[in-house]
Amino acid sequence: MRKFKVVVERIEEYEIEIDDNVINDEFMDEYERYMCKLKEHKDRLSSLAGMVGMNRATEYGYEGIGYPLVHGEKENYSHQDTNEYINISDVDEGYMDIRVKEIS
Repeated sequence: MRKFKVVVERIEEYEIEIDDNVINDEFMDEYERYMCKLKEHKDRLSSLAGMVGMNRATEYGYEGIGYPLVHGEKENYSHQDTNEYINISDVDEGYMDIRVKEIS
C-alpha cells in the first residue's frame, strides 16, 4: 500500500466593507450577548470583518449577522437573511497550491 502526505493551501482575499453607522457598538454588544464573543484583532469591527471573510472561505454561514452582499448584490442563498450593511466588495478565491509527497 502506498501512502501520501497531501498539503492543500488555499489563499483567498476579500475586501469587506462594513457600514459602521449601523454595525456600531450597540449592534456588536447585542451580537456578543446572543451569539459569541468576538476575538479582537485591532477592534471588534475588524474582528467581525475577519469572521465574515472566514465564513465566506469556509462556507460556514452567517448566523447572527445575516448574509453579506457580494459586489453590492444579494447572492443566491437558500435563505435570504441578507445584511445590506456588510458588503464583500472584492473577491479573489482563485489560488490553490497542492503538494504531494509519498511517505513510507
